[in-house]
Amino acid sequence: MQHHHDRISQLLAKYIQDTLDPDEKAELDEWISSSPSNAGFLDRLKAPGTLEGAFDFFSGVDPAQAWEKISQKIAPPEEQPLRPGYRKYWWYAAAVLLFFGTWRTLLTYNNKNTGVALETAGRDFSPGSDKAVLLLNKETRLVLEDFADGIIYRENNLSIEKRDGILRYHLSAGPGSAPEHSHTLYTPVGGQFGLLLPDGTQVSLNAASSLTYPVSFPDRDRLVSLEGEAFFEVAASYRAGWPRTGKTFSVQSRGATIQVLGTQFNVNGYPDETTLKTTLIEGSVKVSAGEQSETLSPGQQAVVAAGSGIRLLEADTDEAIAWKNGYFQFEGQPLDQILKQLQRWYGFEMDDSAPVPSKHFTASISRNQSLSNVLRMLELSGEVKFEITDKKIRVTAAGKAHP
Repeated sequence: MQHHHDRISQLLAKYIQDTLDPDEKAELDEWISSSPSNAGFLDRLKAPGTLEGAFDFFSGVDPAQAWEKISQKIAPPEEQPLRPGYRKYWWYAAAVLLFFGTWRTLLTYNNKNTGVALETAGRDFSPGSDKAVLLLNKETRLVLEDFADGIIYRENNLSIEKRDGILRYHLSAGPGSAPEHSHTLYTPVGGQFGLLLPDGTQVSLNAASSLTYPVSFPDRDRLVSLEGEAFFEVAASYRAGWPRTGKTFSVQSRGATIQVLGTQFNVNGYPDETTLKTTLIEGSVKVSAGEQSETLSPGQQAVVAAGSGIRLLEADTDEAIAWKNGYFQFEGQPLDQILKQLQRWYGFEMDDSAPVPSKHFTASISRNQSLSNVLRMLELSGEVKFEITDKKIRVTAAGKAHP
């Protein structure tokens, strides 16, 4: 069946380019006439704006990464390398697969007959960007987008530099001592920012999140507090003296503690979610909640729920850190959970006059797209319809009239 879908996708791509030979045209005509849903699919594919939406999507994707994904599904075998001019053809085939659903990592598809014209009422939402606020103390806050790249703050032998969406802490030797208080970096809805701590630990902070951390890490264990979501690349650090002993790095979030020495992991602890999720990419971490603790191996995820303890699961690490790599990635995810992620990035409100349809989607979409493009991709599944009005989004099941 997968091979059949790929073949029809290739024929449709050639149909779009008007390059079908007579045998291929007959093969496609047979497929179209075999089912009303097939004919309806072709009508939707030819509808104004449909392919433009696909190409808008591809314009926001890293070409090398996208080509690798596409070629895994639709490229000819290695012994048949692409001839000059065929790469464009395969992009057309990929666009068709986007709607047909055989490129599973982009979008699911079913045969409901629905249009794909998103109702925007002249309103759209731009994607998020590098935005954050640094709280130095109760009285002083620095809105980072108000500062040009360079040193934005000095105190004793501490200097803080903003450059290329990353906040860097530098401690210099010499007279004076490093401040011992804590700072808080928080991102608003529609914001993200990077952070390089004095110990060399790198943090990527997702939208609507905050991290509180010491300005310096003296000869003791390192402790930070997170609300929201962040990806950590923890630098190994050792106490003075001999024998050398490592200083642990701990993240506190929603009543749980994640403890490491040096590793890469993602923590999702938004207050409006029912669970705290810690996903380990490299190294080892220990997650503790209440009286229970679990040690993770790479590729595992610890899920902490109030009153349910800690569960260890095999993780989809690509999905867990897709946001850090510039993507929304959903694997059979409920629509209401998808909309939560989109709200944090685009800053819209939901029109709650109708319940969110109970639908699930599998998709991988660039976070650099406008909201209307992202919603259009979901509409192409034939499952749902969206309407953008003022600052609100209304969603209904496809074929159901708006109230």
